[in-house]
Amino acid sequence: MTGQYLSVPTLLPPAVVPEKYKEFYLSYEQNQNAPVLPKAAVDMFLRAYKPDDHDPFYVPFHHPNGHAGLPPAYFQVAGMDILRDESLIYEHVLREEYGIKTKLDMYPGLPHGFWSFFPMLKSSDKFRVDMVKGMGWLLGREPNMVKIETAKAEGAVV
Repeated sequence: MTGQYLSVPTLLPPAVVPEKYKEFYLSYEQNQNAPVLPKAAVDMFLRAYKPDDHDPFYVPFHHPNGHAGLPPAYFQVAGMDILRDESLIYEHVLREEYGIKTKLDMYPGLPHGFWSFFPMLKSSDKFRVDMVKGMGWLLGREPNMVKIETAKAEGAVV
């Protein structure tokens, strides 16, 4: 595995945020009424899913083996996403505490999954281009952006 692609992921639910990160975990409150994924929708999903907040498959932040030796991680984070700070905290932990190479693209003021729900936005185009570049970074390759621009000019949603 050459890398981890983490696009608006759920990594650290509120009930299990370590004390030292609680002051940085603000998005759950700040974005509780955000479009696309408000707290009410998250609560509905969680009632149906009934996850175990201590299961490392649901909360990779607390994996019992830690994070040493993981491959580089590429994050795409929406600024108006209730999950925003889970990504920012995890990226910080990987980079600062484990020395994992990370790349972070932030999209201020945009909600969870904005590129799918609002594909006509210039920010959605930027997200998709960033994703291709980020995948290239994870694979250690330079993507051929000319092909992407050509496909876009021909009407493809890129």
